[in-house]
Amino acid sequence: MKKLNTLIVAIMLSATSVTAQEKVEAITIGNGLIRTQDSRDIIGRFYKNDAGDTVTIDLKEMIPVKKAIPKISQKLGIPKDKTIILKVVEPNNTIVYQELNILAPNVKPPKDTINSPLTLGYSIGRHTDQFNVRLRYNKSFNLDFHLGTSVYRGDLNSHFLFIGLSNEFRSMFGTEWDGVFSAGGLGGVYYDNEEMTLGPVGIISIQREYTSKTLFGPKLIFGVHNEVGFAISTRF
Repeated sequence: MKKLNTLIVAIMLSATSVTAQEKVEAITIGNGLIRTQDSRDIIGRFYKNDAGDTVTIDLKEMIPVKKAIPKISQKLGIPKDKTIILKVVEPNNTIVYQELNILAPNVKPPKDTINSPLTLGYSIGRHTDQFNVRLRYNKSFNLDFHLGTSVYRGDLNSHFLFIGLSNEFRSMFGTEWDGVFSAGGLGGVYYDNEEMTLGPVGIISIQREYTSKTLFGPKLIFGVHNEVGFAISTRF
């Protein structure tokens, strides 16, 4: 009987170990985020300080941090053999520090494409085709130009020009989607008559990276001109 009980306990411990291992393997390391592979839930975040000598990992669920370190090091662009301080904030707010020597291969820090000086975009709208140029002037703020035309559509026969300012933001609600909000003025004309439209407009674009420099997603124009569409853009 004792042997049977011992065997049952051993099997349970083994099953628990396997389950834990499966949980470890079922995570993905993104740009500053640790997610579950299946449900895509965010279970942790990571970042390094400005000096680059401390990496903080903030966990919502406990995971074996050491297994994630090589991938996190690559994402943060930490050079090989650099000694840093690892700060782990556990789910119960316990903070654990340790000295860490990075053994990951040498990698270049990822280019912060949000600071790219020039962005070109094209949108297929409900009524117009739109061409977009954004020129960065300060961090995530841009001068924003949108030219719309329905010369190939034959429905509204309209052109418009939008000039305004925009602000880019990353990881909306902790997701992999970024966004751009623009506000400014729009002037539109119908080329089969002399009617002209002038007034304020807001533009919201929700984007997701397809490559490191290419994004795609829905686009909404509202104000004196209203239109929904789908946009793709490239950063330089």
